[in-house]
Amino acid sequence: MDLRLILGFAWPWRGTLALCALLMLAETGVALAVPWLAGQFAGQLLTGLAQGGGLLLVALLVLFGVQALLRFASSWLLGRTAEHILADLRTRLYDHLQALPLAYFQQRRHGEILALLTNDVARLAGYISGTLLSVVPLALTVAGAALMMLRIDARLTCWSC
Repeated sequence: MDLRLILGFAWPWRGTLALCALLMLAETGVALAVPWLAGQFAGQLLTGLAQGGGLLLVALLVLFGVQALLRFASSWLLGRTAEHILADLRTRLYDHLQALPLAYFQQRRHGEILALLTNDVARLAGYISGTLLSVVPLALTVAGAALMMLRIDARLTCWSC
């Protein structure tokens, strides 16, 4: 199927999908900050500098809370949007099926049409709201993790990649 056609189905929900993408990107940024802050906290514990450890621990807990809130908000909004896209697709498909001639239905098995209405449409909506939207945050996570690893130890990063 053509990607432009698929994106055309999502076009009415572009604002909500963009907000979901922004929430995912913010969650990615927070997720990348957590290991760095945890490393700072562990470094202070190992060197015996306990006076700043409490503040770092609180900051780490706040980051975990923010990450959980961002993940919940993006999942909830994405799930709601996926249901709207799914309803739109099913309505458009039903209207299209109603416009087809009777010979179309006589040439096909009833299971094919039902599978189209239930399974295929749900997969397409899941692709739009799930897979397609999460590609950018996942790529950013990989790039950010690689950059953080390069800052720590470039040789070890090359070996692990």
